[in-house]
Amino acid sequence: MFDSFVFMAPPLPDDLVTRYFRHCLEDSLFTLRRQVRMARMSGRFGANDETRLSLMPMILQSLLEDGIRDRLPLQRVDPEWSPETLVIAMHLYSVEARRIQSPEETRRIQQTFPDIKTPDFTSAEHTGQLREAYIAARLAALRDGTTPTSLSIGIEL
Repeated sequence: MFDSFVFMAPPLPDDLVTRYFRHCLEDSLFTLRRQVRMARMSGRFGANDETRLSLMPMILQSLLEDGIRDRLPLQRVDPEWSPETLVIAMHLYSVEARRIQSPEETRRIQQTFPDIKTPDFTSAEHTGQLREAYIAARLAALRDGTTPTSLSIGIEL
């Protein structure tokens, strides 16, 4: 019975979700590169920033693969982590999980892409599709955008 309500509207078309992913990826890369550059070039990029940047891909991967949970799944915990790293990972996971499900973030995800019109956006499944694409785009940006390269700064080495 529940499934019949969830699946009343068809899912968003794959091409729309793909365009949304690309939009989010471009935005995430732009923002991330600016943040990392400013932190590095202002001298305020420290060990906590390195730890956070190293943990965020795992956290986003967990949100995608394991689903959004209250706590970091145990299988994602690395036994080699220090107690401090474990605390940071658990904190970052809970912050990201709460943030991605917040009404404000849900509205932002729904309204950030002009190709999605409000009447076409009708189901919780649509929100899930966009949320998944947004998380995947952030993960791709973290994997690509945290290290300065000749392409990102426009200089040939």
